[in-house]
Amino acid sequence: MEQEKIDKLIKLKVSLEAILGDIDKLGGWDAANAYKLSRLNDQRHSLEGEIVGLGLITPLGYTYGSDETDRDISIAQSSTKKKSDIAINTRKYNSGYRNLKYEIGTYIDSINAALPKDEA
Repeated sequence: MEQEKIDKLIKLKVSLEAILGDIDKLGGWDAANAYKLSRLNDQRHSLEGEIVGLGLITPLGYTYGSDETDRDISIAQSSTKKKSDIAINTRKYNSGYRNLKYEIGTYIDSINAALPKDEA
């Protein structure tokens, strides 16, 4: 494997690991954390394009754009004191949190598999 590709893979891996670290710092659901999670998801989306470009994964039906982000921000902004709304938003936040961590972990696994053993 050429060194330029190895360097790109390592850079992507470091960026993804940084996003995972930021996700781990988030607390439970509130409007601020929902917004932060949405922004971290945007970062993942931008890196996903590079990973697809390197041929490590195939696009999984994501539409690159801001619809997902707008939805997450809308959820954060529409939070109320009603227990039912808080429960729904908490479930959505927790689900998004777990899914984002899983997807990033999958990307890191793909990068590790593509890297030479001494670089992974």
